[in-house]
Amino acid sequence: MGIEGVGLPGAQQYHWAKYWLTAREERWRNNVRSVVPVPDGVSTEQLIEALRRLIAAHETLRTVYPRGVRTVLPGDEPRVEIRDVTSEPDISWAPGHFDELLRTPFDLETEPQARFSLAVADGKPRWLFFVFHHIAIDTFGVLAFQRHLAGVLDGSTPAARQPADGAFPAAGERANDKVLDYLRGIAGRFPASAVPLAVGSPRQPEIRQATLDSGSGEEIRRMARRFAVPESAVVLGFYAAAMCRVTGNRRNVIRASSANRFRPEEVDHVGCVAQTLPILLTPPLDASVPQLLGYAKRALTPLYRFGRYDYFRAREQMLRARFSAGVDTDAMLAFNYVDRSAERRSFREIAEQEALITGPEGKVVFTPLEVDTTDRFGLFVRRSADRFTLTVRWDATLLGAEFVEDFLIGLHDLIFRAAAQPGLFVNDLLAAAPLPTLPTAGEWITRDGCRISLDDTAALLADCPAVTSCRVADEAGRLTGYVTGAVDPFTLRSYMAARLHEWPAVVVPDHFVVQGADVGDGRSGPPFPAADPPAKALEAALAAVAPDAGWSGASSYVGAGGPLASIGAVIDVLRGNGFTGLRYADLFGLTPPAELVERLGDA
Repeated sequence: MGIEGVGLPGAQQYHWAKYWLTAREERWRNNVRSVVPVPDGVSTEQLIEALRRLIAAHETLRTVYPRGVRTVLPGDEPRVEIRDVTSEPDISWAPGHFDELLRTPFDLETEPQARFSLAVADGKPRWLFFVFHHIAIDTFGVLAFQRHLAGVLDGSTPAARQPADGAFPAAGERANDKVLDYLRGIAGRFPASAVPLAVGSPRQPEIRQATLDSGSGEEIRRMARRFAVPESAVVLGFYAAAMCRVTGNRRNVIRASSANRFRPEEVDHVGCVAQTLPILLTPPLDASVPQLLGYAKRALTPLYRFGRYDYFRAREQMLRARFSAGVDTDAMLAFNYVDRSAERRSFREIAEQEALITGPEGKVVFTPLEVDTTDRFGLFVRRSADRFTLTVRWDATLLGAEFVEDFLIGLHDLIFRAAAQPGLFVNDLLAAAPLPTLPTAGEWITRDGCRISLDDTAALLADCPAVTSCRVADEAGRLTGYVTGAVDPFTLRSYMAARLHEWPAVVVPDHFVVQGADVGDGRSGPPFPAADPPAKALEAALAAVAPDAGWSGASSYVGAGGPLASIGAVIDVLRGNGFTGLRYADLFGLTPPAELVERLGDA
């Protein structure tokens, strides 16, 4: 029997949603892996006993998540595979073995989210591999786990550590409300585009990564000391400035995470507490390097100021903003900075560890991406005692490898130039750095410092099945869609808002003119036709989780007032009434109610 817990904490909510939004065969991509050498003198039995004690101490290592409720098992033996590698002449077997462990998915609802493999040679344990699902642990949790394991092997007694609270107490609720207010402000000022490229037609993302083993780490460290800013702020400042030049956008939102945003007690937490926050950036390009870095330091303040927050409620806000404002509130650049200088040196012989590649300094190395991400373009920075790497993860259907290579080398060059001449204006440094720029073919407009493709906006509008012809025009700052076809503005806005993630340089028009009639912006919809059995089933399912909500005039499940935390309950009610056509993704996004009715299936 398990101990029934509370709902998921905010950081885990994200991974729960990702699990249900990802095809079963791809779910392994949200696993986290690492490896540590086993100290001399430690036996296999001692190591397994150490794992047993850690699992007893850390609830997250023996937790399952049926229906999104954290349920702690009273005890669980470590799942340790023993692999005898005595006959292996070298460790060439290790990367393949690591991949095999990584690519085995977890079942969040029925099994604890940790597995181990122990390589033994000549009867002695040599290396311990471990894989967790991201819902159970994050990068900082992995480092804490390694420290705790070393401590237990050295003879310490692990302290029982509880997971982060899932329910928000009064003080936590007030802090959460502050984060939601912050996010509401971001949503209200969201840039029109993040990576403004005209794509012509939607496509499935192909995420790749490229890594530069950079010598700029020491320059970053010196600038951080000289100008009294965190190293993460140094990198963020130059990254934000570089992206202004690369994209042509003056404003950007960056989904950011930084290792030093946690309170000291959280740094030692084995679990999943890491959350990202969007930061709205307009870096000063007509300023000196110290001014740019001071701006980046202030921009990072939300990461230090805000703690955990309710991801589902934040996501609801962003979805409503996407429909209302007509911009893709998921479209952000990414930024992540982790300093691992204090980490124990581990398993250097394996070329790949946690998606980082060792290559000659100054050379960009391209590799397959073994972790899950949806960002179109992101910079991931890692510092270790003797190594500083800049990694870009990007959508290869949008940008070629040559562009990404040029960006990494250009960013590397920009940092060195700035370190040598910090008194120069940032614009001058950007002009001298060999950074690439995005192509600008086609018809574009700029709104609030961001580029919008009129060609792609018209192409997305034309994709709506009820549209027979259309054009888009910028009229004194108001983007207007002229449409012919048996369609209303609410349907047009609903259709476009739900598909913005496929079109990186598109926004929903501010106004629609249909068949020559000046008919409005489409933000309010018609009554919901609740007479048919599928529509009645939707009404009943929504009422079961949110009695005060209603489908009438709604743009989606979230627009109707449906809580994202209750999607599983809604689907259960529908299935109980014989309707099995809806998936988690249908309610998690902006699927219009009319489309939900079509997908329900027959009772």
